[in-house]
Amino acid sequence: MSKTAQTAATDTDENATSKNPPHYLMWFRRDLRIHDNTALAALCERAKEDNALVSAVFFLTPEQWQAHDTSLVQVDHITRTLPILAKDLQSQLNITLTVQLCPSFTDCIEALTTLCNDNEISCVMANHEYEGNEIDRDEQSSKQLAKNDIEFVCWHDQCILPPQSITTNDGDSMYKVFTHFIKNGDIRWTSAPSKCTKHPQWIGIIKSNYHHRKRLPIQSTISKH
Repeated sequence: MSKTAQTAATDTDENATSKNPPHYLMWFRRDLRIHDNTALAALCERAKEDNALVSAVFFLTPEQWQAHDTSLVQVDHITRTLPILAKDLQSQLNITLTVQLCPSFTDCIEALTTLCNDNEISCVMANHEYEGNEIDRDEQSSKQLAKNDIEFVCWHDQCILPPQSITTNDGDSMYKVFTHFIKNGDIRWTSAPSKCTKHPQWIGIIKSNYHHRKRLPIQSTISKH
């Protein structure tokens, strides 16, 4: 092959590589639904803007469940819901759900990093979980993903307002009297502009009920590069 031909072939390969679409990942936890899912809606909207691929993952963590004394009823609910979620994601959003066995949260971090590296995933989104071990897991995941220049974004989804977002006038103390707490909360709702997450047309099946449930799609970025 001539030098000119080699240069042309190299340029073609570089152009093909540079045109590969970005790849994003939805990390499901206890939010096994496509409706009214803040992180999923935000990720799909961003993917629409960036022309990115979207995949999803759920980690089965039996040893962690045992340590948390998770009931058999809850485990049964998870195992019954996952096939339904996988079918809905594939048929309605063209998203493939990967279910992976990881004994503990520590194993999840390594598995998540490997999954992202193997599939050239540049952004991971999930909904916040507020328990102690879950917070530690997300913090460690953020640090590990950051080493590989992978963005990790968590969204507040479970609560009407993020935990500890309603405080006294000094901004640091929590209310001790419920009446004052609820009045401040009412002010937050009446003063905050109503906002719904905008969904692209191709994921119109995702219906948000922010207005009806008084939920604000407030974003919390754990690690962003």
